[in-house]
Amino acid sequence: MNEFLKHEGVPLPRNTPDKSVSGDRLVINDSSRLTDEEIANTIMFNELMGIQIAVRGVTESTRSDVGAVFLKYFLFLKCFLMKVSWMQTLQHLMKQRGYLKIPPHLPR
Repeated sequence: MNEFLKHEGVPLPRNTPDKSVSGDRLVINDSSRLTDEEIANTIMFNELMGIQIAVRGVTESTRSDVGAVFLKYFLFLKCFLMKVSWMQTLQHLMKQRGYLKIPPHLPR
């Protein structure tokens, strides 16, 4: 598949190095540890999923008053605003360090 994409001129994203597995469970190889890029992407994914699930609870509630109460306590509290501003900061840092995964772009 990689050869086909290269032949068609599609730019391929960087791959993380393969993880080696040792037989001893107490010894952790340097190549087995998570990189900063993997940690940052995991944190961003988990935060986005948490917000999506919370908003889904509001939109799929069968009673409108239950949805309104959930909306009141989730969306308008400082925790939601702090979470969104923290995620913007994380996204900016990920762009600076090249951790943000950008899909390949084909020139027209």
